[in-house]
Amino acid sequence: MTDAAGGPPGPPIGVCIRAIRGEPRWWLESARRLDAAGYAGVWCWDHFVGRGDPTVPVVESWTILSMAAAATERVTVGPFVLNVMNRHPAVVARMASMVAQVDAAVALEARQHRQLAPLAAARERTAQVVAAAAVSVRASGAPPTAGSRRVAEASLATARAFQRRLEGDDDPAVWRRVALGWAALDAPYDAALARWRQAEAILAARSSRAGRSSARAPLLQAVELGLSLGTKPLLRELRELAGRARIVLPAGVDTLLDDGRRADRGPADVATGPIAVGYSRRTSRSPDSIASGRAARSSWRCDSTPSFCSPGSSPSSCRRSSSTSCNVIVRVSPRGFVITQ
Repeated sequence: MTDAAGGPPGPPIGVCIRAIRGEPRWWLESARRLDAAGYAGVWCWDHFVGRGDPTVPVVESWTILSMAAAATERVTVGPFVLNVMNRHPAVVARMASMVAQVDAAVALEARQHRQLAPLAAARERTAQVVAAAAVSVRASGAPPTAGSRRVAEASLATARAFQRRLEGDDDPAVWRRVALGWAALDAPYDAALARWRQAEAILAARSSRAGRSSARAPLLQAVELGLSLGTKPLLRELRELAGRARIVLPAGVDTLLDDGRRADRGPADVATGPIAVGYSRRTSRSPDSIASGRAARSSWRCDSTPSFCSPGSSPSSCRRSSSTSCNVIVRVSPRGFVITQ
């Protein structure tokens, strides 16, 4: 907290805003005012019932603290006393895995920009969260064979795998075990995510040729699961990784991801594969202008049969056709360009 007279800062002071008989809007406004005044921390009790009376209003701790984190700029937010038994251990473990995943991304960016403070903060935060979640799971008393305990342990294993990535020790074997754990629980989406991370870890740790060979199997396993679930966001990530690694994916990936975008034909429609329909030019636009990325709508002679057009090549290298005239749109992607009717 900054001294009001402009002198050196005094000791850090936090304020515990009451949760019992509190009201969310009042609580958030109090947190904003304390943040603006320079206080170091804002805390909230973790209660569900106020003084044993269910009619007494209570501000739920984790929800209001999340909102306060978004509404303030400098102040530290946290629970004044956290009762880990208020929430199911499997939920706590799942939350820990999400914190570790986010912090792993923070650590990657911090390393790229050589920012030591965010990296250290991410390490400390994830270590504390994962340790607390592990305590919650152990204290639950659920036997190791119980379904909820197995789910909690799988989430903890995921959190620890991300923690290793955060520390710069990403291990494909760890991700493989995580994937097998989720598969045993009949959780295909989580298994697919783990296979994706396994492929990433392999590609990051090995040379290009050896990495591609070893990463192909887990990547294709993730793709197979993604196709069975129809998870387009995951499949987009997998296709991007496969493109960087030059790993060929099943045709069903492009079919699922591209068909809807071709139907929309919105400004965001961008070709993701190096394909083009056959055509012959009937406009003043030169092939070079198309290959350079200046998309245009013009009259062309074309057919609907795809033909390969490699990145950086000119349209003259693509197969031509003499079918009826139609309007086409040229769109460009890093991997090539596509001409769509």
